[in-house]
Amino acid sequence: MPSEIMQSKFVQTNSTRLHYLEFSGEQPTLVLLHGVTANAHAFDGLIAAGLSPAFNIISVDLRGREQSSQPASGYTVQEHAKDIIGLPDELKIEKAYLCDHSFGALITLYIASHFPNRVQKMILMDAGIRLHEKAKEMLGPALSRLGQTYPSFENYIEKVKSAPYLNFWDDAMMSYYRADVKGNADGTVTPIPHPLYMTRL
Repeated sequence: MPSEIMQSKFVQTNSTRLHYLEFSGEQPTLVLLHGVTANAHAFDGLIAAGLSPAFNIISVDLRGREQSSQPASGYTVQEHAKDIIGLPDELKIEKAYLCDHSFGALITLYIASHFPNRVQKMILMDAGIRLHEKAKEMLGPALSRLGQTYPSFENYIEKVKSAPYLNFWDDAMMSYYRADVKGNADGTVTPIPHPLYMTRL
């Protein structure tokens, strides 16, 4: 990802410090919201493929992910939506163009339903109108990489590539998984998202 067009920034909203990546480009501004265990780098492949500079991009780390705050509570769709509703205000965006994946798309649907005057357009990927009653069980494979420490980043990537839902690999995914973990002094790595937060939906 070309560093000259990407800026790492923070904004305070709904008593939460959200981290986001800004990719300068043409108007309008697209606000990107990732899936439940993901982070702002989840869209790097699409951005590199031309989403930027065709659009100005704001890709958000939802609370509890990567560099955003990790409060002990507030991981429901409603609380996430409150975070995002405050984002356009802080960034001086009158009506948001929301382009989102999975859980991010669910947040967008909630915002569009409860705050329709704040949404200009929506692009929803792999979206559901509501959470499946067995969502926590279905998230099991994705959550299995969290809540543990790995001997190295390479070992972590091996775990990721062995996941049953991952049937291909693209180098654009590497920045996403690098942002997913923090390095420890002994060379081990630990995923940043906590599985307990991810299941408080």
